[in-house]
Amino acid sequence: ETGSELAQRVLAFWSDSTPPAPPTASADRATSFLVNRPPDDVQPPESMSVTSFRDYLQCPYRYYLNYIADIQSIDDAANELGGAQFGNVLHNVLAAFGESDLSDADDAVEIRTYLLDQLKSRARWMFGEHYIPAVGVQLGQAARRLEAFADWQAERRLQGWQIHAVEQPQRSADGERPAPTIVNHDGTRMSLTGRIDRIDFHP
Repeated sequence: ETGSELAQRVLAFWSDSTPPAPPTASADRATSFLVNRPPDDVQPPESMSVTSFRDYLQCPYRYYLNYIADIQSIDDAANELGGAQFGNVLHNVLAAFGESDLSDADDAVEIRTYLLDQLKSRARWMFGEHYIPAVGVQLGQAARRLEAFADWQAERRLQGWQIHAVEQPQRSADGERPAPTIVNHDGTRMSLTGRIDRIDFHP
């Protein structure tokens, strides 16, 4: 801020009257942060995952930086589970359950024991035998969710539902090749690819 702008803000703060509108940036005060436009020769991708499509809808420019220019952020939180990692751990544990011999079980205790063993095994693989307390808290939160899932899964199985498949790619009618969803936008065709986490069946 210039001295004049700062003075206006101080006077407005201590004034009993309605404060004046904040000063706007003038044309001769260019910002030092420049947003670079993508190069003109950048070609749109031929396909994208459902997750990356969601990111594109939220912000096309950030999508370009992340998926096209491959610009990634760097942080020092590698010793903890990030949001995506936390979700992936739960996702992988549940996928393993769906493919296991216990997928047809209706005993909540049996299901819970399997899930927690899987969680401990994956935590040991990711962090070793000893990890920082923050990770212990995160794993405790994951365990509580898995315990709640075990009760829900046992009840669902008793109602007659069976796990038919997990982690299934979309398939064409003949079952031989992936069948992506085609999206048309302003004359441009884009295929969306993804996986179905789980399919249940009731006889």
